[in-house]
Amino acid sequence: AAKMEADADAWAALVSAEGGKPPAFAAVEVGRALELLRLGAAVARTRRPGYLGATEATDSGIGWRSAVVHEPVRSVLAITPFNFPLNLVLHKVVPALVAGAPCIVKPAEKTPLSALAAQQLLQESMDLPPGLLQTLPLSLESTQQLLASEDVAVVSFTGSSSVGWSLRQTANPRANILLELGGNAAVVVASSLPSSATVASVVAEVGAAAFGHAGQSCIAVQSAFVHESCYAEFVRDMTNLTSSLVAGEGIVGPMVDEAAACRVDEWLDEAAAVPGIVIRHRGSRNGSFLNPSIVEVAASVDRSSCRLLRDEVFGPVILVTPYSSLPAVIRQLNESDHGLQVGIYSASQEETALFKEAVHCGGVVVGGVPTVRVDSLPYGGVKHSGRGREGIEVAVEEFSEEKVILDRMYW
Repeated sequence: AAKMEADADAWAALVSAEGGKPPAFAAVEVGRALELLRLGAAVARTRRPGYLGATEATDSGIGWRSAVVHEPVRSVLAITPFNFPLNLVLHKVVPALVAGAPCIVKPAEKTPLSALAAQQLLQESMDLPPGLLQTLPLSLESTQQLLASEDVAVVSFTGSSSVGWSLRQTANPRANILLELGGNAAVVVASSLPSSATVASVVAEVGAAAFGHAGQSCIAVQSAFVHESCYAEFVRDMTNLTSSLVAGEGIVGPMVDEAAACRVDEWLDEAAAVPGIVIRHRGSRNGSFLNPSIVEVAASVDRSSCRLLRDEVFGPVILVTPYSSLPAVIRQLNESDHGLQVGIYSASQEETALFKEAVHCGGVVVGGVPTVRVDSLPYGGVKHSGRGREGIEVAVEEFSEEKVILDRMYW
């Protein structure tokens, strides 16, 4: 961590250059990477190699001493996306190293440099044994061959839902497959806001969470459900913000490539033809640079009517819908195929308690946007949004196996 911290500006420049991430966001990613390295070191220092079993708890244990020991799995295959080319690599590599499991990193085709630099840093800093950590920018065919190998015990994948779930068809059937996949993260803006919040301040937070890094995050805000009492003010302020942002300047970087920008443009065209959907401001496109858009969606519109409402847009678009009943919004969220994270702004303890309990998803943020990840905590989704959890401590356990040792006491 000390070496990375000393060269933090260079690391941020690398992250920004290879993926087009705005410099301020790249610096935040490096800061999070430093925290992951320090957290991993702390877990490694405090983790017990095993524990004594409670053999005396049952009659069958009488006369035996027992221990449960942790052993590393044969190997971990870590497949990472382009949008966090350093942080998401370390979310897989660090717990693998803590567990002592060999790890092969297959970075995103468009952003392999941060992963390669991270391997070099760890290799030099920790004097790792040869082969314990490998970073391989593989082709699709080579990746599929590796997935099918019986030597791969755990596959840890972060990326799109369609690709993630398809891995189950090609991977070694005995491998444990961990999937951190996409979402269409929603935020609810209630009629009574917390005392420290105003509609303007909420718009600023939601806009940054929707359009930062061109919306290329699995927990970027895609939908805002806004109470009808403050809906007009929210739409007015969000439209002003949206129209003021320019891709390539400030928080809105380019899309990963022109094809991705064209896809979002196509989804906007499709949505514009659906009754009850109005594109309040549509951002123009120049190559891979796509300016933000705001889309109003009537509460009566079927969310399965077009891809922009149904799927993860992964681009700088926000959908805004008025509501009068929070339980109705919760039902709509639960009907979605995705379930990663949601957020709510409300001063009502009754509303927030209902929201926390009733929404079926991997994480709920109260008093903020769903675009919040605390790297020390478990993280992941339900339904199409994933299987299993990331987070240093939980991932160490996923990359380990337990072995029970029984010793007859009179030997």
